[in-house]
Amino acid sequence: MKGAVLNVEDMDEITMKTGISKPIRRILIADSSKDPGLSIQVTFWGKIAYKANLNRGDIVAIKDAKVGTYNAVSLNVSDECEIKKLKNDKVLTPWYESLKSINDIIPLSEQNKNKFKNKEAGLQPEFIIEIGDKVHEDIEELTTPNYVIEAYLTFIAKADNMVYMACPEDKKKMQKEFGSDQWLCER
Repeated sequence: MKGAVLNVEDMDEITMKTGISKPIRRILIADSSKDPGLSIQVTFWGKIAYKANLNRGDIVAIKDAKVGTYNAVSLNVSDECEIKKLKNDKVLTPWYESLKSINDIIPLSEQNKNKFKNKEAGLQPEFIIEIGDKVHEDIEELTTPNYVIEAYLTFIAKADNMVYMACPEDKKKMQKEFGSDQWLCER
């Protein structure tokens, strides 16, 4: 995730249910992915909250943040994540400098959860039980759809036929010649 820092809150400490206190810092970042821009709250948990010494206008890249959906969309950053300040990003730096007001940016995070739930942000996900049914419906209606599929992989089956050698001409499966190391195209 890359974004321009719009707001940085002071360091704070939260006492967890276990009784342990954790440092926390919240920032608001935005990008130009939807006009006039989209913002999301990023919460730094643990020691990385001290390292997140950011200022308004900094362009940052955050790697391995977890998406949170409690009350709305947000990002959670822990000590295992990476954060990097970017100098002179060719897209975000000019975009941020040209902003007249951050009030027009579409917020995805909890401070405007009602706006997001009412689909005013235009990004409310559509949950599809059978993807194949939706694709066939769109084909019948002759639409040109775009799909965004969010998923968690919980298991990857290892199968012998998961990948195969393909013929460079017609991309059909190739067979190994019996008693040889040669591969032959099926015809």
